Amino acid sequence: IQATQPANNATSVAADSQIAIYFSKSMDRDKTQAALTIQPAIVPVFSWQDTDKTLLINFVDPMAADTEYQLTFSTETTDKTGLKLSAPYSFAFITAAASSDPTTLVYYEPAADNADAVEPFAPVLLRFSAPINKSTLAFAIEPAIAGDYTTSWNDTGTEATIKFNSGFASGVTYSFTVLATTKDIFGANIIAPAAISFTAATYTKARISTISPASGSSDIATGTNFEITFDRAMNVASVETALSITPAIEKTFQWLDGDTRLRVVPSASLAYATTYLLSLPAAAKAADNLELVADYQISWKTAAQLQVSETIPENDAANLPLSQAVEIRFNNPVNTETLAVSFEPAPVNGFDTTWSDGNRTLLLTPVAPGLQESLSYQIAVLTGTTDIYGNALPRNYTFSFSTGAFTQPEIQATQPANNATSVAADSQ
Repeated sequence: IQATQPANNATSVAADSQIAIYFSKSMDRDKTQAALTIQPAIVPVFSWQDTDKTLLINFVDPMAADTEYQLTFSTETTDKTGLKLSAPYSFAFITAAASSDPTTLVYYEPAADNADAVEPFAPVLLRFSAPINKSTLAFAIEPAIAGDYTTSWNDTGTEATIKFNSGFASGVTYSFTVLATTKDIFGANIIAPAAISFTAATYTKARISTISPASGSSDIATGTNFEITFDRAMNVASVETALSITPAIEKTFQWLDGDTRLRVVPSASLAYATTYLLSLPAAAKAADNLELVADYQISWKTAAQLQVSETIPENDAANLPLSQAVEIRFNNPVNTETLAVSFEPAPVNGFDTTWSDGNRTLLLTPVAPGLQESLSYQIAVLTGTTDIYGNALPRNYTFSFSTGAFTQPEIQATQPANNATSVAADSQ
């Protein structure tokens, strides 16, 4: 172990910190994770980087405040070649102390309760007296707003900005409440504030109420259609003329539900790993000849094409042990039911298949007695394999490796046999 973050004996460590351990070699994930103990006990979530030389640890719940944590790796910590730590390795740190005062909401926007004429796309800003466990932020807004929203945080985790993508409806009074189930990073529930009330500005213009997939979505399938729902019937020609997508694509339009819902259908599959920006300016008109309340910029990103990103062992690796397992890593989550793989020659008793890392990592483990010595193996992942987005491998992915010789040679027989008699003088 070359370094850790936090460093050994660090103090005032944030309760929601990520832990990083840096190894000098690529590690066996399962054995290394199994060799780790954390005191006091807390449920970890593991991830790996840098060809398995960096172990990252997050926690299901934040660590306790003002508490010393010790992480110990036993000598069962093992690298990819089977070598183990020569001695146990431990490091410790102390988390920051919690404030003696309960966490409260200290500021919000719209800045005045009962504010009126709030702009339709104004964000709701929440500022807390202590860092918040972001995954626990919970709120209610009445009446409900159709469509999705986004939440962004400042660096310290004390300020959340919530934006409703469809905006507030004209002249509607909303009640916004942060729920008491929201927790700070020390695990304590906040003191729930009273509901915040505000009234949206009155306007007569049209607006988008829902977008599918949600704006900002990533890893969408390349065969995705885009749908936009408006709060009223639209002027079909005006919208189709005003709407643009970058990069440009050939497309057709389908209008549904009395011209209130527009489906944009790409004429061909979208490009892989590409961000598409749909622009609809406010000049687009509704059937009542009123324009949109604002310019809309809607973005989506398609998933990358499925690829094998790494294999262990590497292609052409040699002198491998007979117990060698094969790890195949993909860049996208795989639809495991479509896995098509060949292992030639097949291990005598076949191999077991297991998945990890959200179905991004495939492990092929030969069943005992394992592989044969001094033999070359070839593994192919076939094009029938697809990811969860429906994307297939563009071509078969093939790699090879060979095992070493691990038994001493012995003479099995001689001709003539030992102690033979009457052997011809010119015998071979």
